[in-house]
Parts: sequence; structure tokens; C-alpha cells
Amino acid sequence: MIRSLFLAIIVISCSPYPALGASPRTEAELDKWLEELSHPDPFTSKQAEAEVRNLGEDALLPLAEILARVPEKNARLQWLRVDRIVREILADFLSHLESEYSALELDRQELERLSARLESLTRLKELRGRLAERKTTRPSIETDLKSWLSWKRLRESAAAAREKKVALPAAERARLEKLTAVVERLKRELPDFEQVGEEYRELQKLESIAQSLESKNELTRLRAEDLRERTRSREPRVEALTAKVRILGSPALVELAARRELLPVRETPPAGELSATCGRFYEILLAKELDKLSAEGRLRGDGSEEGDYSRGILWALEVDRKGKDAADSAVSLKKHIASVMRDLDNSESLIRDRARLELYRLGERGLAALVETRAGETVLKKKTHSFLHGLLRWRISPEVYRQVGLQFTDYASLPFAARRRKIFQYARAAGGKAIPTLRAIVSTDALEPSFLVKYAAARALMTQLSDRWGFLFLQASNPELVLKRPEISRDLLLLQGLSFVRSREYQSAAREFRKIIEEFPFDFEGHYHLGFSYLLLKNYTQAIYHFEVARRINPKDELTLYNLACACSLAGRLEKALEALDASVEAGFKDPDHLENDSDLDPLRDLDGYKRILEKCRTED
Repeated sequence: MIRSLFLAIIVISCSPYPALGASPRTEAELDKWLEELSHPDPFTSKQAEAEVRNLGEDALLPLAEILARVPEKNARLQWLRVDRIVREILADFLSHLESEYSALELDRQELERLSARLESLTRLKELRGRLAERKTTRPSIETDLKSWLSWKRLRESAAAAREKKVALPAAERARLEKLTAVVERLKRELPDFEQVGEEYRELQKLESIAQSLESKNELTRLRAEDLRERTRSREPRVEALTAKVRILGSPALVELAARRELLPVRETPPAGELSATCGRFYEILLAKELDKLSAEGRLRGDGSEEGDYSRGILWALEVDRKGKDAADSAVSLKKHIASVMRDLDNSESLIRDRARLELYRLGERGLAALVETRAGETVLKKKTHSFLHGLLRWRISPEVYRQVGLQFTDYASLPFAARRRKIFQYARAAGGKAIPTLRAIVSTDALEPSFLVKYAAARALMTQLSDRWGFLFLQASNPELVLKRPEISRDLLLLQGLSFVRSREYQSAAREFRKIIEEFPFDFEGHYHLGFSYLLLKNYTQAIYHFEVARRINPKDELTLYNLACACSLAGRLEKALEALDASVEAGFKDPDHLENDSDLDPLRDLDGYKRILEKCRTED
């Protein structure tokens, strides 16, 4: 079947596309609406565009094949309309892939941690058994091993002292000499004593966390089994979505590359990195697909670079990674940018809009294309490019500007407080698409010199967009400022923890709140939120402990008392739960409907004390 819209461009088979779920009916509908895209009546063409978009993912493959070739000049408008539709459909498709992959990685990471706990418990039991067996043949073995362990620690202290060029205290030197003689004797008596000693040291480390390992063994095992099952069911879905990206080819890769700077960093990346989980996944996928395109000769310029919006970003990626076709890609990219600059002055608004978006996506290359050097100064090539230059400098997509109407041209002239307000206003208006701008503010002194305003941008990223990138960058680039301001360090941890709670990553949240109380042992919010995280994790013993500490710090906080009652109720400590619930009402809790509908309090429903407290809550002013 020849698609009537592009008779001169591409021939597409009429066979169905099972990999992407397309059906003959979908193809027939698509044929109909593609014909209408070029209709002279704007209402008809807009309706056709909406109908093609409504076909969703089913239409991706045939549309992507249309975009795989550069159109002739008389078909550019229709091609760009298809390009716009594909970009919108791919946004939802890639969002789905990111959601599935992120969930899979979080499950894998948690499963790895739980598996390590189970392995530690198995190893603990194994080492205990070996020690018990050795005691049957040498009852004094544990005493001997304690002597070896003391000798080992003293030797390490002596080595540290030598490195610092200080003397080991006389008492410790004498004890080291005495223990050395004992250990030499033991080595003669037991040839494998050194190995046995290392096992004993490992055993002591495991014994220090034995209570935690053993008390949660069954819960850990059940949770690990649940995660294994979830991982097994999610992996095929991620693989299927990734396969679709490969099938779609260049259009999907271009959108995938463009999305990387919009991906929030929710978990702490590996050391030295500041990229999101899906960002790292996309980098690997892009590298593999670029290798494939290169091997097939599809990255090399073919003289049709004019207006080729299907490969521009891919050429830039190939140049940046110094790939096999980097030299040819550099030539094609130069021609492409020159063509995009001409499109900025085109009489058709659709062509101008696509050119602006392309320059934005090309980053520094797009910004550089708007300027030139005259008499040693960098100036705009055309005054008409001034506003676009401002958007690109602040990493504001022209499409986002059309949606929210906010830009940063006057930002530098604003006072301190107004700049902070502008940051939070833009984050609210633009949502996740504000991430590139806020990151630029955090990381670029030329845009924002004040650390406290950068910190405000990092807060906006975290609190409104669940992106930890700004905080991670500030911690890495300005550690001295963070250390000099302990309140900032504490604030960072609190906001990171609350972000994890919002995304239901309660283990990660608990980790951040624990860091707060390690640094600030009497921090009310640290203990309260750590208790709340443990409550959500169903670790009621720890939840009760931290709510109790928070209660000691702030005895009249009604929410602390209420959540303490919930934790005690779920833990079976009913009298304690009633006491805390009563104290919560006395402190000001006045929501009887919530109290009656909270399943955490179900164990208390039939108790007289609960009914009395409920009545008190209803009658409080």
C-alpha cells in the first residue's frame, strides 16, 4: 500500500505490525487521516491531526517509517505535522518505559540488599556452627581467638601510629609484645589458626547485627520472594518496550536523547555520577543503537541533510562520543545547523517552530549558531534572534515558553527575594520541563552567582519535581558551604527524605532521616519522619521508639501522638495505644471521621477506652 500523503517519499507495506500492536483497522484509519493532514481547510487538517494522535501507540511504527526519510520540499509541512504527532505519542510511550524501568531497578536494588541480609544470616549460622565444632576438640578456642583478635587490633593501632609518626603508648606496646608471644604459640599449635582467626573476626561483625538479622528473617525472606516475583513479571515488559524503541529507529532515538535532561534523579547515583537511573539506561541504549546505525551506514551524510530533523541530534551524539562515523557526522551536522538557521526565517510558522526546537535540543551548539564574533566580541547574527537566544541560554524550550509564558530575560536585574520567587513560580508553571532551567541555575555561576539562590533552585527541584540533582551537585561542588551551614545539611536530608516518602520509597526515606538524627540527635522532625517511615514499612518497634523520642522533644504535637497510637495499635500494645490516642485528642486532634476510618486503629474499636476517646474527640471545640 502506498500512503497517499507521501507518494514520492516512502512506500510502506500493508502488512500488520505485531511488534507494536498495529492492526489492519488502525492502518486503514491512519491512511484516511493522513490524507486529510494536507487538506487546505485548517479545521479539517487540525481534526485529522487530532485523530492520528488519538490512534496512539498503534500508529507509531507506520508514522516512524514516514519520518525515517527526509521529505521533498513540497511535502515538508506534512512531514513536520507527522513529526509533531510522533513526538507527542512518544512522550507518553517513553514515560511508560521510564516508569517500568525505574520500578524494575528499585526492586532489583532492594532485592540485592535483602539477598545480602539473607546471605549474612546464612553465613552467621555457618560460622557459629564451625566455632561450636572446634570447641568440641579445643574448649579454649574462643579464648584463644579473642587473644588473636586483640593482637590484630593492637597491630593495626601500631601501624596507624607509625604512619602518623607518633609513639604507641607504653602500656599498649607491652600488651602487644605479650599477645605476640601468645599468637606465635597458637600458630605453632594450630597450622590454620590465622584463617580461623579471620573467620572469628567475621563472626564478631555479624554477631553485632545478629539481632536485627534474626528478628527480621521471615519478613526479609517473604519480601525477597515478593520482589523476585515482581522482577520476573516486569522484566519482559521492559524488554518489550525497549525492543519497540529499537524497531521505531531514529525518531524514537531522537526523542529518547532529548528526554535525558528531563529525567529527575531520585536515587543516589553511583559515585561520581549525576545521572538518573533511566538516564544511564538511555545512554547505554543510545550507544548500542548508534553503533547499529553506523554499521548499517545510516549515520553517514547522503547529501539530503537539508531540513533533516530525524538525524540531527544523532549526528551530534556521534560526534560527542567520537564514534566510527564522527567525522562524517560532523560534516552533516554542520550542514544541518545551517539549514535549521535558514528555517528560522521561513514564512511557515510550523517550520520556524521546529527550527527553534531543534536549536534548543542541540544545546550549546544551538546557542552558538545564533552568535558570531565581530571585532573580538560575541554578538547575535540577527537582532531578531535575541529572544530565542535568551530562551536557549536559560534552557527554556520554545514549546514550554508557548505553554507557560515565562522567561528569564529580566532575571539578573531582580533582587534576591524576587529571584527566589521566580524560581518556584517557574517550577510550578512548567513542571518537569523546568528541570533543565533550574539545573542551569544551580550549576552555572554566570546565570546565578548566589549560593543561597542556587540552594533555592535545588529546593524547588527536590520539593516540586522530585529531582535530587541540584542537592547532589551542591554537595559535590560546594562541600565547604554545606559544612559551614549545618542547617542546610539537615535541610537537604529532610527534603530528600520527604521526596522519597512522596514517591513511596520508604526504605530510602528512612535512610535519609537516620542521617539527620545521626548528625542532630535531638531533631524533632528527624525522629518524627523516621518513625513515620518505619510505620509505613510496618516496622512497628522502631516506629514506636522514634515517635517516643519525638514526643519527649515536643510533648504536645498531636500528629506525633496520633501516629504513636497507630504504631502501638498495630504492634498489639493496646493500652499504650489508648494512652497516646487520648493524649493526641487532648493536644488538639479534632478529626473524629479520620479516627473512625483509620484501619490502623481497628484493634482498638471494641475497647471502652477507645469509645470514650472518640466521644471526647467529637465534643472538643
